[in-house]
Amino acid sequence: MTDPTNIDHPGYWSDRYRTGRAGWDLGTPTPVFGELLRTAHFRPGRLLLPGCGTGHDAVAFARAGFTVTGVDFAPEPLAEARALAVRHQVKVEFLQADFFSMGHTYARAFDYVVEYVTYCAIDPSRRPEYAGTVSLLLKPGGLFIALFFPVESRPDGPPFGVDLDDVERLLLPSFRLLSREMHPATIAPRRGREVLTVWERTR
Repeated sequence: MTDPTNIDHPGYWSDRYRTGRAGWDLGTPTPVFGELLRTAHFRPGRLLLPGCGTGHDAVAFARAGFTVTGVDFAPEPLAEARALAVRHQVKVEFLQADFFSMGHTYARAFDYVVEYVTYCAIDPSRRPEYAGTVSLLLKPGGLFIALFFPVESRPDGPPFGVDLDDVERLLLPSFRLLSREMHPATIAPRRGREVLTVWERTR
């Protein structure tokens, strides 16, 4: 059974993909992450991409040597994601799952969690739960790499607006902020409205 009106139900997202309304999907790897891979020299490790969609970022990280798990609520984009990995001859684990259910099954399993346009897609009332799930998934010392969008006052959604002060209040009990910047590789339509942050899980 699908429910195309409830963002907490996979049917909502399935309907968006089926009707061509997945405007968050760039159809290419996210340029900011491409530049990060080129310049930041992160040590390859086990990496999770929530809301991986059609898999472009998952494949990009896999090509850079990371062991990648991509998870999406809706089944529709995952077939394309798996085909993309085959075309690029990389191994990626793609799961259809509820991100919020992964914290105990994959507790402390990942060196990295990479966020883009998932935080803004969930009901804002679930953001504390999102932060707690990220904390559960990461190993101590693991990194939460989050490209937050849209950083603006936007009560209706999705996408719902992101307030970085609220993000800090949610993450600081378990994370240390390493960096925060408006990255020059941001795509033109989102320039000035997204911020790249990197957090280290401290406990």
